Amino acid sequence: MGTKGFGTAPGWVVVGLVACGGDPSKDSSDCNDLAPELCDDGDEGGGSGTTDDTGDGGGSGAEDGTGSGSGSDEPGTIDGDANVLIIDLGCDVHWNLSGTQCDGCSLEWDVALRSTESSTCSFGADWDGRFELTGGAVYFDGLYWGDADAADGNLEFATRGYVYGTAYTYVYTGSATYTVSGGGADGGDGTDGGGTGSGDVGDLHGVAGVWIVETECDVVWTMSGEQCPGCDLGWDSDLELSDAGSCPFGTDTSGTFEVVAGAAYFRGDYWGAAAYGGGSVAWASAGYIYGAGGYTYYYAGSAAY
Repeated sequence: MGTKGFGTAPGWVVVGLVACGGDPSKDSSDCNDLAPELCDDGDEGGGSGTTDDTGDGGGSGAEDGTGSGSGSDEPGTIDGDANVLIIDLGCDVHWNLSGTQCDGCSLEWDVALRSTESSTCSFGADWDGRFELTGGAVYFDGLYWGDADAADGNLEFATRGYVYGTAYTYVYTGSATYTVSGGGADGGDGTDGGGTGSGDVGDLHGVAGVWIVETECDVVWTMSGEQCPGCDLGWDSDLELSDAGSCPFGTDTSGTFEVVAGAAYFRGDYWGAAAYGGGSVAWASAGYIYGAGGYTYYYAGSAAY
């Protein structure tokens, strides 16, 4: 499994998560109750996520599929389509996607994107690059394209929120079928797992933080919680404000912290792509989250359970 680091994160950000550090996600929340001093008077805490959880699974199956096929050792293949909607221009570009599994890779393919006549934009280029399925998301040449739903050799993906580029705002979508070396479809990328759940995973202890871009400071909490009734990787958690943060504001809070479908959520709001297993979890936002009165946030943290 490939990993992607974060080169501009504040000191508490965990390095080495499977995520992308530079493609902001859109958030239309009016207020973030974790930093109430940033809220306008009368606003209610709306959190920092704009999308629903992608899937209700939380199983603790293998993080890397090992392939279920037998026979040929020929590299796997991927075939499908990819699309990008350019919000500001109101048009989209469509590509046919095809490629071959790269040497020594698990769920990565060297692909060709070829534009099609179904595009509504009057432009669009062909591209060649590395397409990767990891940590519950897909990436093209290291750039986050969307959250992934992958199982039994079938893949669908879509951007969670928006991706902000140098001049425009994008939403990526697509679908494909794939195989991996060995001739079979891979067992999954760790987001849906092969097991029946992790059972009693015990208490959670760790650190969570949020970097606020415009104020150039961070709020940091110590985190503790007990597994919630009926939850798999979910804990009823208390976040206690730590003096490790650099912002002159912040507050204690509590709610359910959950890891599901390759991502971390607090009180139902997306906090970031998650890497987990072996009694530990680490997360970081796939880019930035926009909301709370126009401020920009970057969440990260780690915990043991």
